[in-house]
Amino acid sequence: MGKKKLIIGCFSVLAAVMLGLVINGLYDAGQASPKKEYIRIGKRVIVLGDDGDSTVGHRRSTNAQGKGRLNASAAPGVQSNLGNSSGLEAPVDGVRTITVAYTCIGEKLLFENIFPAFRKYWLEKTGEQVGFLAGYALPDFDKVATSVNGVPVQVLLMTSASNPVTRGFSETKWKLTANKGIVYYYPVVFLVRKGNPKKINTYADLTTPGIEVIQVNPIRGTGAGLWQVYGIYGSALKELEVTQGNKDRKLAMERLRQVEENAFYGVTLQPKATQLFLDGAGDVIVQSEFGALKTLQRDDSVELVIPPYTIISDMTVFKMERNISSEDQELVDQFIDFLFSEEAQEYVASNDFRPSDPVVLANHPEFKPIENPFHIDYLGEATKLKKDIVLGKWLQINNTRKNNVVAE
Repeated sequence: MGKKKLIIGCFSVLAAVMLGLVINGLYDAGQASPKKEYIRIGKRVIVLGDDGDSTVGHRRSTNAQGKGRLNASAAPGVQSNLGNSSGLEAPVDGVRTITVAYTCIGEKLLFENIFPAFRKYWLEKTGEQVGFLAGYALPDFDKVATSVNGVPVQVLLMTSASNPVTRGFSETKWKLTANKGIVYYYPVVFLVRKGNPKKINTYADLTTPGIEVIQVNPIRGTGAGLWQVYGIYGSALKELEVTQGNKDRKLAMERLRQVEENAFYGVTLQPKATQLFLDGAGDVIVQSEFGALKTLQRDDSVELVIPPYTIISDMTVFKMERNISSEDQELVDQFIDFLFSEEAQEYVASNDFRPSDPVVLANHPEFKPIENPFHIDYLGEATKLKKDIVLGKWLQINNTRKNNVVAE
């Protein structure tokens, strides 16, 4: 009897392991293998290692003396970064500190431009020093940072698609203005070869047989891949609505399927995907405008295309009222107001993000007009979209399609 129980137990363990492998295999489908991958480009084969991880282990900040400092992650989903005005990793006694969580924002914009500029502004206005404790929250719609190194967040800079209001954050007075509390925004665009030899101008062009499309993996990436998938899917909905007066989700899903036939997801981080494209892979790469503009500044072999129907991501400011004392209320509100000042908005533009201030935007011709843009709420609620479109339909499409990645 004991031997029979042992055999049954072994079979149960084996079945559980096999089930786990099957589930993990489904999750890793769609060219998302964490192992080495090989992409064939003509006669070339590019080998991709397993270092394109979606987890940010450490982030380097610079202190006031210019010395690099590695700051480890201390809270789930949050990375400790620059601590305060002296660049330390913890607030300084006697110096009031604003705790900020952020995502999808250039660290140069925060740590080298906005934070120092506000410190100067506040010092000149009040004679008081002010510090910042800032942490990076991974851009996942299911997670919103509420602390940095255990310190409760007061200000959050994050896409409104994450719906942080449901986590206790509140919208600011700027929500009632024309910019709706958006500090800056950017569309999803294309980078193509110089002269656009394949005539790739719209998302529909990505479905052309033979076109090779590079994208970031939306499952294992840090967020960019999600917006790219939503851009493909939503472009069809928006185009059909504008041209025919209806949003046909079946046709939108068919566009996604056709683009996926031409796409490969060799890496999980956008910079690596961009370098892959610059090294000669593919005909087009789908990415954020600010990333594309930075690429254009260092490589003239490519050019930027803004498709006529594309998704826009925003960076909106929120605050956690319960974490702001009456003594600090004015300080925090003044910092939030500063984000919409002409000075801060100019910093935004110089870092390749579209400023929400229309006057500042008009002074920067590098930002071309966008025809028929849409936000993520045009498609639906972000968390449900991720489960339905990416973890559901995108994964299903990629489990059955012919792909461009050859596994080892």
